[in-house]
Amino acid sequence: MPIDDQVTPDDRLMAALAWLCAVILQFPLVSLILLVTEANKERPFQRYHAVASIGFWLVAIAYEVIAAIAYGVLGILTLGCGLACLWPIFFLPHLVALYYAYAAYMGSRPYIPLITEFMQRQGWA
Repeated sequence: MPIDDQVTPDDRLMAALAWLCAVILQFPLVSLILLVTEANKERPFQRYHAVASIGFWLVAIAYEVIAAIAYGVLGILTLGCGLACLWPIFFLPHLVALYYAYAAYMGSRPYIPLITEFMQRQGWA
């Protein structure tokens, strides 16, 4: 994870809040605000994390749907016994997003597989 020396403490805080909002509210509200407000729109560090958190949020939704289907199928196959062991799979995206929030607060731009590449190809990051 490269650490960016050009970021201000406000940049780091807003980037971390973008990730935390996606985790706590389950909607990237802060990320959307960062992308539309004129004062924050031109800050590359904030923009990077805002776009990355939105992309991660979309991937996390797909993961949650697949996890719910797997949870239901495996629950049926194990006659309910496997459900007690499988419920932590729903917290995995939250833990990963908390890690990225910490990395943003420390001033780094973490590489997120597939999402970072997609953002760079589209010219968003």
